[in-house]
Amino acid sequence: LQNGSKAGQVGAATSRSRRWAYLSDETVGVDTTGTVLAHPKPISRVVEGSFLKQQVSPDEIGLVAPSGVLRLGAVVLLERDGRATPLVEEVPRAEAIARVGVETAYLARLPRPLHFINAALSHAAGVWRVSYGDLDGLEDVLEDLFERAASHGGSARYAPVVQPGEM
Repeated sequence: LQNGSKAGQVGAATSRSRRWAYLSDETVGVDTTGTVLAHPKPISRVVEGSFLKQQVSPDEIGLVAPSGVLRLGAVVLLERDGRATPLVEEVPRAEAIARVGVETAYLARLPRPLHFINAALSHAAGVWRVSYGDLDGLEDVLEDLFERAASHGGSARYAPVVQPGEM
C-alpha cells in the first residue's frame, strides 16, 4: 500500500492486519528479485484532538508479525477521494515506475534507478490504483488484490505500508 500522507495506508493495513501479518507503516524495502525486506517500527497514529502522533507497538494492538521469506505480491496506490464505491484501476508500467519513483528514498544513488524499479515491479501481480472513501468499502478490494497476488506467487497475507520517500 503506497501513497502520500493521509491517503489511509495505516488505517487500511491495521484494520485488516489482525488477519494478515503487518510489516510496517512507513518503510519497506524491495529488491530487484521481488524480495520484500521489512523494517519494523512502531505505528504512528494521530492523537485525537491533537496535532501530535503517538507511537504504538504493533503487538500492543494485536497485529500479527510476518514470518518467512516475503515476496512482492502487488503494489497498491491508495487515493482517498470520498467516493462511495472503491474504484480499482491497473496502472500502466511507465506510470507505475514514475509513481513509485517519486516515493523512493535514495533513488538517485542506485545504479540505473528506473531499471531497478522496473525489475522489482516485474515480480508483482500488477500495480493498482485504488480510489476510495472509507475503510469499509476498501477491505473487500484489498482482499481481492491480495488473493490475486497470492496466485501470482507473492506474499498475500502481508499488508506493507509505504509512506512518502521510503521505498
